[in-house]
Amino acid sequence: MVVYGMDRLDEISMSAPTKVCEIKGGTYHTYEITPEDFGFIRCEKEELTGGTPEENAQITLEILNGKKGPKRDAVALNSGAALYLAGKAPNLEAGVRMAEGIIDSGAARKKLEEFIRESNGRKPEVVVSSDL
Repeated sequence: MVVYGMDRLDEISMSAPTKVCEIKGGTYHTYEITPEDFGFIRCEKEELTGGTPEENAQITLEILNGKKGPKRDAVALNSGAALYLAGKAPNLEAGVRMAEGIIDSGAARKKLEEFIRESNGRKPEVVVSSDL
């Protein structure tokens, strides 16, 4: 699946229609989707802007802790596409609903907590500093 948000985003957009080219079994199908197709309210592109790594981490935690809004909807749309492409959902709509359920159930937050525990238990091979 190749996607292009018409607001120049390289992901499924919450602020504009998205062009999709889906490649499957040697053929391709092109179509356009909008946030409204999935029951979401279109937002302004600026509402999706992140910030520093610390601010982005906070945004992620807020989404995984249940905060609703355009950023969460963008995560659900793009995660839903990944679930669909991985064969976990029969179509994009079902993938989006599955992604919402994973967030709402707390399963995504628990997986992040597991990842953090595992990551902190190992010595990093490369240290990246923002002081450079």
